[in-house]
Amino acid sequence: MQPLKLFEGEVNRVAITYSWVRLGLPRALSIAQDQAKISSSLPIANKRKGGDYVGSNVVYQLKITLQKIEPPIWRRVLVPSGITFNKLHKIIQAAFGWQDYHLFRFDFDDVVVHVPDPDYAPGELYSGKKEMNAKRTKIDILFSERKKCVYIYDFGDNWRHDVILETIMPAEEGRRYPVCVAGARHRPPEDVGGVPGYEEFLRIICDPGHPEHDDYLVWAEKDTGGRKFDPEYFYINEVNRALAKIK
Repeated sequence: MQPLKLFEGEVNRVAITYSWVRLGLPRALSIAQDQAKISSSLPIANKRKGGDYVGSNVVYQLKITLQKIEPPIWRRVLVPSGITFNKLHKIIQAAFGWQDYHLFRFDFDDVVVHVPDPDYAPGELYSGKKEMNAKRTKIDILFSERKKCVYIYDFGDNWRHDVILETIMPAEEGRRYPVCVAGARHRPPEDVGGVPGYEEFLRIICDPGHPEHDDYLVWAEKDTGGRKFDPEYFYINEVNRALAKIK
């Protein structure tokens, strides 16, 4: 079966039509009733082996790209339906090699998905936006109506990732998810100072005569596992081994 191609304004229609076919829902249901039934009926990747998801009937193909960096740093990943946004956060972390020691959130224009801070009352941090708990909210709830969001990691460095829902497709029987199917380039070092700091970092490591050249490369080994930092480095097998460890 060919993947379902999504166009502007069609995500909700496609998700509903696909669910009618897959789940045998009556076409007379209203959109609201249909979405509620879909939410409760979608398979939740019920076979898990070593952190991988097997047997989910619906897979989302996402392209995730870091903003304001050229050439682009990006990953294309297939993720199963039924997972929470907190699990999607872990998938993005593994796909890019981030070290997951900063806060994060997903922005959908009028909705923010995050881990609530007990020090702040609901609505205090994101005035005017609906807040949803990343540990409880399934990705299907929002991706059934929207095809893009922004994932922000590290509110200091402010790494903003465009997350685009490219297609919805049936899962391949026996294939493990999540899985990275394409990508390019190494992400910036943690705590480098955001996009301006990364640009300065690249300028220095590309200049062997700079007095801080060697120090910067040694510092960046915390992000490479001891390899010399190479902004063009991308090894898909390494990414998928990291994804396989997600629990």
